[in-house]
Amino acid sequence: MPMIFEYEPRNTFLHNLNPIAKVIMLISIFIVLTVYWDPRFVMVIALISALIYVVSKTPPKWLIIILPVAVIRFVESLILGISQAQGAYFHYLSPEIAGKVIAKIGPITIIYGGILWTISDILKIISTMMLTFSFIYTTSLNDMVKTLSFLKVPRKLIYVFVVALKLVPDILREINTTIIAQKLRGWELTSKNPAKLIKQAAPLAYPFLKKTIEYVDTLTMVAYIRGFSVSSKVGLKWKPKFTISDYVVILFSLSGAVLSLYYALEYGIGLI
Repeated sequence: MPMIFEYEPRNTFLHNLNPIAKVIMLISIFIVLTVYWDPRFVMVIALISALIYVVSKTPPKWLIIILPVAVIRFVESLILGISQAQGAYFHYLSPEIAGKVIAKIGPITIIYGGILWTISDILKIISTMMLTFSFIYTTSLNDMVKTLSFLKVPRKLIYVFVVALKLVPDILREINTTIIAQKLRGWELTSKNPAKLIKQAAPLAYPFLKKTIEYVDTLTMVAYIRGFSVSSKVGLKWKPKFTISDYVVILFSLSGAVLSLYYALEYGIGLI
């Protein structure tokens, strides 16, 4: 069974897209997401990201599990947004609007421009997570390797990328297997005391540590076997086949990104 943050074969629109089309779509959205700071425009991108997340049928629990990390990032965004307490920081909003004081909390002054920046940054974080998770869930490692090889990405970087993607689900799978095995032996957590919980969790530590060491040894052996230290070029001969859907996605993604960047850089639309 697929674990969290792991590809699952399904019959969805995004699963059936060519991986190159998906890469172009994601890069196009990320570029626009990086440039735009007006919350109204960033909200549109967030809605598009949410639509992609739903269409891909990526499990909602992925966002729930990553929530603690997201909360930390939200707090960082809030602090950075509040720290921007001068209207001069904003080049496209008038100083009167950007510098309008919303509230004062002791020595801290919260201005309208800082609130806009905070909202946009939080929406960017959420959108990035949804797009990244959708790509992981709908794209097999085999397709990722073929795509990166086709794009002439160095083999060492491809290997590191694949290992990074496989590490989390493999580690979680080992933890789950260890817990099931120990429960079958009669082990269980019965105390709510943190000190006692650590002692009761000891039966999990040794087998998990052993499996982790074996996992690292296997990765090291694979790296040697694949010959990353030799100078000969070994690659995959893969020619991508595009469907009408792929061409439509590529066309809309590239044209949307180009138009968005043009209006943003030429007229300041979407900027604050």
